[in-house]
Amino acid sequence: MRNDLPRNLRLHFFTIAFLIIAVAAHTERAVCQTQNTPVDLDGTWLMKDFTPGIGVTKQVYLPGREPKDCVPIQVPGTVQTALLAAGEIPDPYYGYDNEKSLWVEEKEWWFFKKFTVGTDLQGKWINLLFEGTSFQGEVWLNGQPIGELKGMLNPRSFDVSHALEFGAENSLAVRLEATPDARVREIVHGLTWDSPRDQLYSIAQCMYSWDWGVHAVPVGIWQPVKLRVTGPLRIDHPYVRSTISSRTKAVCTVALDAHNLSSKSVKGSILGTVLEQGSNRKVAEFHESFQLGPGETRTVDFEVTVRDPKLWWPNGMGDQSLYVLNSVISVDGAKSEELKTQFGIRELKLVENEHVDEFLKSMKNDTGSVYHLGKVVG
Repeated sequence: MRNDLPRNLRLHFFTIAFLIIAVAAHTERAVCQTQNTPVDLDGTWLMKDFTPGIGVTKQVYLPGREPKDCVPIQVPGTVQTALLAAGEIPDPYYGYDNEKSLWVEEKEWWFFKKFTVGTDLQGKWINLLFEGTSFQGEVWLNGQPIGELKGMLNPRSFDVSHALEFGAENSLAVRLEATPDARVREIVHGLTWDSPRDQLYSIAQCMYSWDWGVHAVPVGIWQPVKLRVTGPLRIDHPYVRSTISSRTKAVCTVALDAHNLSSKSVKGSILGTVLEQGSNRKVAEFHESFQLGPGETRTVDFEVTVRDPKLWWPNGMGDQSLYVLNSVISVDGAKSEELKTQFGIRELKLVENEHVDEFLKSMKNDTGSVYHLGKVVG
């Protein structure tokens, strides 16, 4: 970490980087929010470190076997933030004190949460959704293995309808460890200065291994955790693509995946409404009915016209006007799930530069590789 930068400036840089990643993930998810009684599992959890492998050996994932000397952590959050708040590590932004907390990356970290779900949810289709964890591990619910987690930017969802205790307390346990490169370090002038990076790791590349944060590998549940509660039909992967034909007209192509979770053939329908964010003025609407077989998933496409669209412009070129797609999927007229998707009306084009071949040739002559910059710019 560069000690010639003021502490508050270094903290400012790190904060901006993390916010960029959080906003990017938030945008990439298209701000999809389930409206059929989701159960929020954020807030205060408990965490404990172990030597890798010891937690499973001690079966701390079993209800009642959780360690007693846990540290509280706020989810979403990271291990390092919780340890700093508890006074367990020094401020990593001060001088070279980050070197004193590298042990965090060598441990496996366990997270524990107890929660209750009402009997009114029994018979629903319920998934446990992790919107972002760093970096890899496993999940247990009431002592049962639920699934694996891997990748900072990979949301994971697990069917837990069979594992939940309705009207009673549930125990959730999560084990996480840092990226595989966290334990590989190069010592320069007595300090941990660099580590090899594998671009295949699904983790934000700006989080560590460069000048102001050379070795601060994040571990934790850094995005919300919730129970997704629906009827037998669900909406997945909403996607809106806009084409701007004139100043007064934009055509939005909407694609939704309708998924039948049940073992029966059902008659479903989707009602979609496009609203201006803020004013909630309805600008378009669509509707379609269909039959879905047991376990069937079908992509349903719609095309809607928005008159006098308020466009989303890059920073400095205009407003970032937004719209909301409200989608309701129903079974025999009864709402199964409602999903809200935020989007902007914009059209992006990749226009090839002139004289690309000459540019790539010059890049190869100057840098030894056309992939250094030429592939991107060209």
